[in-house]
Amino acid sequence: MAPDSGLAQAIGILMILIVLGGLLLGVLLSRSLARRLGWSGAQRLLATLGLGAIGVGGGVLVVIATFRQDIWAPPRQVTFNAPPGFTQDWVILLQDRRLGSTQLVWQGVEIPFFGKKTVIDVPPSGIVRVRDLSELRGPPGIRVLWSDGSCHNGQAHGPAPRSTGATSYSAFNRVEADCRAHPPFLDGEALGAYIALRERGPL
Repeated sequence: MAPDSGLAQAIGILMILIVLGGLLLGVLLSRSLARRLGWSGAQRLLATLGLGAIGVGGGVLVVIATFRQDIWAPPRQVTFNAPPGFTQDWVILLQDRRLGSTQLVWQGVEIPFFGKKTVIDVPPSGIVRVRDLSELRGPPGIRVLWSDGSCHNGQAHGPAPRSTGATSYSAFNRVEADCRAHPPFLDGEALGAYIALRERGPL
């Protein structure tokens, strides 16, 4: 048996034990409550079923919070709204705190089972200057969607080249629906030259 298979089985058993533990705790609490209140028969049965169900629900929540962080704390969702005929392989966001930069608008709240979403309108150049990139980098991570159905194929982050006047960048790779190969990402001076070329236009 492969090590990964053994680990998966161990995790599965632990998840079941947590849920059963919640059930057992609920049953024990119901019996204790029934004894104190002098319940018997149907009252005791209802208490057992109710607290047992609550215990199972609590166990399931513990399992999700522990082993399925993607469900308990969904990643922030970013949708890039690409214009018709958009052909760039990379969309590059530059953190530029000047007033002319775009302010990302987030919808929703980060609570269990829910996360924030934002839509970014992408110009033909593929270069977007935004005031703040911090929420794209912190936990619980991000999920990237493309309005034209392209495949998301990775991302890169780092300090922005001085020539851009920005402080940092986040770059997101997109490829056509068939997920064909894409060119490697540029860095350093080459990145600065690439951004300048794209922002100058026309493309």
